[in-house]
Amino acid sequence: MWDDPIVAETRSLRQEVASRFNDDVLALGAYFKTKRAKDAKKLIAQAVKSLKQTQMKPDARLPFPPKLEQPVPA
Repeated sequence: MWDDPIVAETRSLRQEVASRFNDDVLALGAYFKTKRAKDAKKLIAQAVKSLKQTQMKPDARLPFPPKLEQPVPA
């Protein structure tokens, strides 16, 4: 059978993370929930920094719905 190095690496990382939490699904879920919150804060901070650099007003909004030049076929 053919061994895919990407699949092998993914399985190895999965086992490493699972063993870090003693295969406890609830602990693993809590970890990822905390990580997601931290990542979201980082993304928001980057977006704010980008807005300040472009001097775009944070409350500026794009027109919605977008105006189409041709009608969408049904």
